[in-house]
Amino acid sequence: MSDRPSILTQFSSALNGPIQVVQKLRQLQGQSVSPAKTIEKVIPGDVDIISIDYTSIDSNKTYNFVNQVKVINIFESIFKPAIFATAEVGDPASILQDVQMRAGDYITIAFKTSKSQTDPSVYILAITDIGNISMKSNLKMQTYTLALASPEALRNSVTTMSLKFKDSMSNAVKKIFDAYVKTDKKVNIDGTRSIEDLPPFTIIRPLAAINYMVRYAYSSKYKSGAYVFFENKNGFHFTAVEKLIKQGVDSQNKGNATTDKEFFYDSATKESAKDVTVRNIIALNQLSSDSFSDASKLSNIVNSYDMVRGEYKSYLFQPGKDEFELLSDKAKTMNKSAFDQSYGKITNNIKFVPISSDVTDSNLAEYVSKRIAFSYLLEQEVVQILVYGDTELTVGNVIKCTIVNPTSFESNKDKPAAKSGLYLITSLRHMILNSDRPQHMISMELRRNKPLESDNV
Repeated sequence: MSDRPSILTQFSSALNGPIQVVQKLRQLQGQSVSPAKTIEKVIPGDVDIISIDYTSIDSNKTYNFVNQVKVINIFESIFKPAIFATAEVGDPASILQDVQMRAGDYITIAFKTSKSQTDPSVYILAITDIGNISMKSNLKMQTYTLALASPEALRNSVTTMSLKFKDSMSNAVKKIFDAYVKTDKKVNIDGTRSIEDLPPFTIIRPLAAINYMVRYAYSSKYKSGAYVFFENKNGFHFTAVEKLIKQGVDSQNKGNATTDKEFFYDSATKESAKDVTVRNIIALNQLSSDSFSDASKLSNIVNSYDMVRGEYKSYLFQPGKDEFELLSDKAKTMNKSAFDQSYGKITNNIKFVPISSDVTDSNLAEYVSKRIAFSYLLEQEVVQILVYGDTELTVGNVIKCTIVNPTSFESNKDKPAAKSGLYLITSLRHMILNSDRPQHMISMELRRNKPLESDNV
């Protein structure tokens, strides 16, 4: 627990002041589990709920909510600028009325995987709505659902900005964070290439403005240039997708203890309870698989016209010409080789972008073309999986999935299916059931890209 001060630094001042929340986090130092819910034998899905606390926006009222909150859902996504959550409450003591709970107050949730050696995951979330209020027939229990979001998202909802930028996107994002978002959480902003002269921002929310800038941000290091803006449990990130992939692949190769996660999916887990382990994939749903339609989208043409110099440029991208950071180096399409050889180079995916060379990089057509291809690559292999809870996981991580071919059990040979490999966590949902024995599950959306080179099927 030697890193506890860093947790306090990251979360306490993000709220601009709730003193009781800071004090509660200090109490977490050296604490691993709530004594009332200590369970000797750990089974997959066990979680230690350390605290669920309510704090009013002025810090004058606090309440220990751990016995009233029954279900917690926490949502993270690399396509969302903030963390969102819901908490389902069973209230036998009329807390809602007694403390006069309102939107703008705070809920602090701290939990960790049972017996884990890492620090708890701590989420300080603002109440944005109180809904589904109902009274049980015995008139002794009131239930309601708290809609929660990062404090920055709540502050964003009541803040507007009107600014004009002629700058790099990374510098513009930093200025918005400093002037309007004003968070003490960790903020990672990766450098972008070129100076952009964007249209004026007029009465726009700060996080929406940054989200808008994602489409104009091009990496100075990675060929795809594709950026995302999101918040995970480690802070805010305005970063290139390829950087997430590279960092994750490097961590996997090095065997980093906190990121080296391998999950297994096979039919044996359904045959005997003794085969269930913390790394089982409980359920798997294949959302997409690469085919010729993906290859045809990768081949694209972007035409640009320089309105200052009157110059016209055309850039053609075809699969295999450029290398991106990849999660898989094993290429296998759903097409026969002869089919790809005959039709794989055809493209009807044509875009046009007007540019002004006095403020825009003259190679914009090339950047746009590569981004289009990379985006379609990342749509090739999309799966959803359900696993037992692990508080080390967060969006932007790379994990390994070993998915066994069902026919391998008939021949007693472990034969991984083609969809085994490394995946980027793009969306994640913590699902916590607060019962006598609290349970934690995680639903994740995973994506991976790989070179589209034909194999015989």
